[in-house]
Amino acid sequence: MSIEYKGLEELDRRFASAMRDRPELRLQMHIEVSKELQYEVLDQIDRVGIRQSGDKIGNANRPTGGLRDWQSRYVGSGGGYAAVRPIGKADGGGTGRNSAGAITNYLERGHKVRRPSGKAKRQRKSRGRYGYARGYYFYTAARSRAQQVAIAAANAYAQRMLERIGD
Repeated sequence: MSIEYKGLEELDRRFASAMRDRPELRLQMHIEVSKELQYEVLDQIDRVGIRQSGDKIGNANRPTGGLRDWQSRYVGSGGGYAAVRPIGKADGGGTGRNSAGAITNYLERGHKVRRPSGKAKRQRKSRGRYGYARGYYFYTAARSRAQQVAIAAANAYAQRMLERIGD
């Protein structure tokens, strides 16, 4: 009785090749997911009706542009995660109360409305009847689609790994 090792060695070689290419394929998968998630967040911003501000001049703590311009995609250095979030200090988003991240959070979750002080020369009709501005929840709406995007990308990743290994 003899055992044929040639097929087993070929399979072992294919597994080794697929495992060497795995980090590159994983990074590619997360880049694709981040692009799709950014598209979804920008789509949700448009759907809720937030207008893009004009090209206003900003200062060190308040970036120029608008909400759509501040949403950037991030991928882990090893391809371990994909995310869409407001630009940070390193990307020109600033820090503090008027930074891109803070303004995005105010619009996402809502914010307190300043009440009239009563010291104005001319009393104006109150613009707000509530003490809190409601949020638009565009990230929350995009999160519901994020799971579908991640599952589709994981299936495509698994399919690519199977193609590398062969039949």
